[in-house]
Amino acid sequence: MYYTLPPHLSATRKGYFSGPEGFFGLADSPEKKDNKNRRIRFENSSGIPSICMPFHGAAARKNAQKGLSMTLVYGHRGFSGVYPENTMLAFEKAYEAGADGIEFDVQLTKDGVPVIMHDENAVRTTGKDFWVKDLTLDEFKRRDAGHVKNGKFGFTPPPTLREVMAFCAEKNFRMNIELKTGVFEYEGIEGMVADMLKEFGLSDTVLVSSFNHFSMMRFRKIMPEIRIGLLEESWIINAGAYVKSLGADDYNPTVCSLNDETVADLRANGLGINTWTVNSEEEMRRTIRYGCEIGISNWPDRYLEIRKEMCGK
Repeated sequence: MYYTLPPHLSATRKGYFSGPEGFFGLADSPEKKDNKNRRIRFENSSGIPSICMPFHGAAARKNAQKGLSMTLVYGHRGFSGVYPENTMLAFEKAYEAGADGIEFDVQLTKDGVPVIMHDENAVRTTGKDFWVKDLTLDEFKRRDAGHVKNGKFGFTPPPTLREVMAFCAEKNFRMNIELKTGVFEYEGIEGMVADMLKEFGLSDTVLVSSFNHFSMMRFRKIMPEIRIGLLEESWIINAGAYVKSLGADDYNPTVCSLNDETVADLRANGLGINTWTVNSEEEMRRTIRYGCEIGISNWPDRYLEIRKEMCGK
C-alpha cells in the first residue's frame, strides 16, 4: 500500500512513520521508496500513516534529533483559551507558551485598513453592536476586545494586521491568516494582504486560508508562492480531488470531520492537512497520529505537552 507524500516531505527523509493502528515502518528502506512519484509503501494495513516518532522513551529522544516532521501547534486566535481572542496579548502569550504559530482573522475597516477580528459583527467580543466594515480604523481601535473575557485583562484594543505581521516577523513566528470573506467579500483584501506580506518579507512561514474559495483563487493569482488552504466545516465527499482541482496546497477541515477515510483521500492527493479547533485530549492525540501539518487550538500549552509525550519534542 502506498502513501503519497504531502508537499513539505521528501521520500528520502529518514524516520519512522506510524498509522492509527500503531504499526511502524522505516521510510528510508529502499524497497519502500518511490522518489520519482513521491510515494512510500507501508507495511501496515490502514494505509493512513502519520508523521511522528515512536511514542515513548529513548527511541523518541533519538528520533527527535533527526528533525522529523510533525504536527505544528498554532494558537487559535492566539492563546484564546485564557486570553482575549485575536489580540496582541493572546498572540504574545501563544508565543511565550512555545506555540509554533498563530491563526487569526482579517477583515477591512470602513477606510480600508486590514484589522484582526473574527466576527463580522463584534457584539460577542466587544460588547458593542457594530459591523467591522462600518467603522473607521480610529473607531475600531477604541473598542475593547477584552470584553470577551469579562474585562479580566483590562482594556484590550483589537490589533491591525500590520501590528501582527510586525510581531511575527520580529519573532519569526508562523501565521495562518484567514481572510474573512465568507459574509462580506471585502473587495481588494487579497491584494492588501499580499502587499503587506511582501513588505515584511514573509512567505515560508505563512499559510493563507478562507471559507470563500473564490477568494483563495484570487489570492493564488496575486501571490502564487504562498501556501493556501481551503477552509471547510461540512463533511465533503472526495475532498482531496476537490482541493487538488483548484490547485490549493492544503485542506483546512474542522477536526470533527477528520476521519481515516478523509485523511487517506487527502494524502492520496498529496495535500497538507490543517485542522481546527483541536481542544480535547482525544482530538490532540488523533491529529498527531494522523500527522496533520497544523493543529489549531485554543489551548496550545496542552497540545504541546501531548505532542512532547508522543513525539519527543
